[in-house]
Parts: sequence; structure tokens; C-alpha cells
Amino acid sequence: MQKLLRRLQTVANDETSLVAIAERLRLTRTALGMSQAAFCKSVDIAANTYNQYEKAVQTPRLDMAIRMCRRHRLTLDWIYMGDGSSLPSSLHEKIKELRRTSI
Repeated sequence: MQKLLRRLQTVANDETSLVAIAERLRLTRTALGMSQAAFCKSVDIAANTYNQYEKAVQTPRLDMAIRMCRRHRLTLDWIYMGDGSSLPSSLHEKIKELRRTSI
């Protein structure tokens, strides 16, 4: 049991994990001041599909992630790897603030 818990904790702490990607998507959408419905409409993604991304049920397909990047000036490095260094500075600051306040 402890081995399984350690493995789950490692996966949750990995920046490339499904959970980490889901959290970044949620934080990004929140920082943009958008509801899930508005965000989905802005990138032409079905709401039920996007909801699965934020709930860490599935990872966004590359074409879907590219739509998000093009529409909202995100990067694939941010979505999949957690590297926010190329995000617009105002968005990056909002995300950092949301992370600080949600701890």
C-alpha cells in the first residue's frame, strides 16, 4: 500500500503528469477570467471534452492544445511541460498569484 501511495505522489508531483496538465489548464482558464463554456467556445472544443482535460481524465490531443495556444497565446511547453517562461508576462503573473492563493 505504501509503495502505491509513493508512486501516486510521484506521478502527481511530475510536471508532465495528467494531474499537473489538468491543473495548469484550470489555472490558465481562471487567469484568463473565463468560464469553461466561454473557453471551450473560444477554442472550438466540445465542453465535455475540455472538462475531461481539467478533471485529469485525458490529456489534450496535440491539435486541441495548438488551438488553445493560438487563441490565447499559450505554449505547448506550458501545457505539457509546465514551462511558463514564454507565456505573456501578465498571464504568467496571474497564474503565479492563483497558485499562491490556492495553497
